[in-house]
Amino acid sequence: MYKIDWTLAQLEIFVAAVEQGSFSAAGRKLGIAQSKVSNSVADLELILGLQLFSRAKKTPTPTPEGNKFYDNAKSILVKCERINTDMINISMGMENALTIAIEDGLPFGNIDLIFKEIAAKFPSLSLTIINAPHKEIIQGVINRNIDLAVTLSPSIFSEFI
Repeated sequence: MYKIDWTLAQLEIFVAAVEQGSFSAAGRKLGIAQSKVSNSVADLELILGLQLFSRAKKTPTPTPEGNKFYDNAKSILVKCERINTDMINISMGMENALTIAIEDGLPFGNIDLIFKEIAAKFPSLSLTIINAPHKEIIQGVINRNIDLAVTLSPSIFSEFI
């Protein structure tokens, strides 16, 4: 079985080098020397047995293998950031899930845009949207299975809700 010997720091440096377009720009962004970026990328190439950058021109450009590695490395770093955010939120007692119920028959209009904006602002939030009859929504709120309800029907539970 193949052993992975690269580190998250190497992935971060590699991703910065791709995104910044040069090793020196990546170093400036990360606050490290250009030589450290260059050495980190060279170490990654040795570990993987692949050339990640073409150095034929003045500025290194990702090879096809480098582009594939970039996609995977970026995905790993995004996931790590989500884990960090989730753990910080949990340690601070903040919830990372929200259940919203919308009453059957309500016109949705541009409500999906609101949910897309919520997802963009809170990427680690697990958002569940339920479309249900009024009585089920009220019961869900009472049972604390629903955090937020959008309904137009009057309710006998209005004081509670």
